[in-house]
Amino acid sequence: MMTDLPKNKQALAVSLSLNGNAKRTAMGIEVEELNTDEGMSNLINVLDNLFLKDSLDSMYEAYQNFDKFQRPENMSISEYIIEFDQRYLKSTKFEITLPDAVLSFKLLDKSGLDYQQRQLTLTACASSELKYKNMKSALKRIFGESNVIPSNEEPIVKQETALYATTSRKQKSRNFPRSDTGKSNRFRNGNPTNRYGKVTKCSICQSVLHWWRECPHKSEAVRLTETDELEHKETEMEECNITLLSHDEYCPSKIF
Repeated sequence: MMTDLPKNKQALAVSLSLNGNAKRTAMGIEVEELNTDEGMSNLINVLDNLFLKDSLDSMYEAYQNFDKFQRPENMSISEYIIEFDQRYLKSTKFEITLPDAVLSFKLLDKSGLDYQQRQLTLTACASSELKYKNMKSALKRIFGESNVIPSNEEPIVKQETALYATTSRKQKSRNFPRSDTGKSNRFRNGNPTNRYGKVTKCSICQSVLHWWRECPHKSEAVRLTETDELEHKETEMEECNITLLSHDEYCPSKIF
């Protein structure tokens, strides 16, 4: 269809255009066999004997070419569907066909999508019958020309130091009027502050001028529990700041 050469000249022209083993094989054919109207058929038969694979080998090669195909990361979903179709079409020439559902699932499995992306595609197909064309349509609608990369990486867990503060159990307030009559000489200017900068209070009458030991309402209060007493002791210990000084002039024989 593409040449004006007469049929008896076509085989000779094709033989001269070949390369490598094909050309050497063609040149071994008698000129009389090529210079006829059946010359092209004679040439093709000779070349087929040398290069044409066995039908079973060709069938297996077509199947392997289709079955082992996996979408590369740099290929968009649309390009992947086109390539998948072409490979499957070649296998159908050898009567290798798959049911529609199996072909649909294979298209999805070979797409390189992660679990969540596959589930999203299946959800899009749920509203229609499971057909190969419907699976292709769902993939195109969701991902289209995008180069989808599976997100299979484990989530990054970043550990950082957390700073927190604890507060002691609040003292139970007792219904006693505040009194300053029990003020001791230790706290002439009021109770000292705690570690948070708040003025400490008497646990009995809530006065800020004395602690529970000097409280005038102590005899009227409900007896403190052992837990309360321990808490008072801890509070006193926490609020007591001691500075130790050492100097050779004062204590030459000891190291503090």
